[in-house]
Amino acid sequence: SHSYAAPVKDKATSGKELRLTGENGEVIWYEKGIGAHSNSTIVYDLTDKEAAYFSSYVGVDRQMYNTVGSVEFKVYVDGIEKYTSGVMRSTDRQKY
Repeated sequence: SHSYAAPVKDKATSGKELRLTGENGEVIWYEKGIGAHSNSTIVYDLTDKEAAYFSSYVGVDRQMYNTVGSVEFKVYVDGIEKYTSGVMRSTDRQKY
């Protein structure tokens, strides 16, 4: 069963390693990242951080591979949508 807890740093929500699906369907492991349930909002306050850019891979964790679930990732900067992944299903390749 799934509990809708807070996002988890450097782990999947299962507590296991973060794993996404690569270009050729292979499993890609990540040491750094955030595991979150599909209904999550994560806010970064970059005030005084002098950040030039934000980049990330997004995707459905391999724990959910071949399930019916789907998610959509969106990135907002100062309230303006700057990126949307479109609907991603459990077997889709990660997106940058």
